[in-house]
Amino acid sequence: MQNIQPIITNDSIIYQHKAKKVSFFKNKNQTVEIRLDVIASKEYDHPREMDEDWPHLLLEQYFNNPPKLIEADRLIYKTKCKLLYADNKMGDQFNPDVHTTQITQYFTIQDNNKSSESYGDFFWFGIPFYDYRYEYTELYAARDIGKEDASRKFIYSVASPDIFNGTMHAKEWVTIDKDILPFIKEAFETARQRGYLAGSGFEDMVVTTMNVGWEVPGTFDCGIVFETPSLKIVYR
Repeated sequence: MQNIQPIITNDSIIYQHKAKKVSFFKNKNQTVEIRLDVIASKEYDHPREMDEDWPHLLLEQYFNNPPKLIEADRLIYKTKCKLLYADNKMGDQFNPDVHTTQITQYFTIQDNNKSSESYGDFFWFGIPFYDYRYEYTELYAARDIGKEDASRKFIYSVASPDIFNGTMHAKEWVTIDKDILPFIKEAFETARQRGYLAGSGFEDMVVTTMNVGWEVPGTFDCGIVFETPSLKIVYR
């Protein structure tokens, strides 16, 4: 959404074009909510085929002073979120092996020790919120593939019931308030066992970036709202 001029009112800022919309607004509790809408029916002129690219709409943040995980006692991730809609526009051409719309919160967990053999290497740690195909998302641990510009790095995405109660499919508010540090430690050990980050120790690892939002490898119109997502490190 480059070169899009914002629409500003008293309590909201909106960036929008025909297929994507990002809204920031205050609710009645004076808390900031972030809404992400993708109208993929404006992006696709045919049902996506295997190996074709797909639209994204992501919030991203880079940490200038990335926290060292070895110094953390807890790493608390908090947010509230609600699925607004996820409408399949393909009808019976929907193929769950090729098509979905989904949202996962990802963090890059990176070796930041310049003396390490694996300095600069990283893996993806994910918290799954929603996948059109599954009411509850299972643990996923594999290499990042699926499109030409994929990172080829290890992805570890936890099972959704380990992070929050209920399901986003209910289209009701879901609250997350979870120490994710134990899951990151488990993800790191799994990555090492699979042959990734061979030159890294956990003492080398930091959180460097985050992103969350829609990936839409199928013709879906979809919207979600987040309330004040945050990541807080509690030191030893």
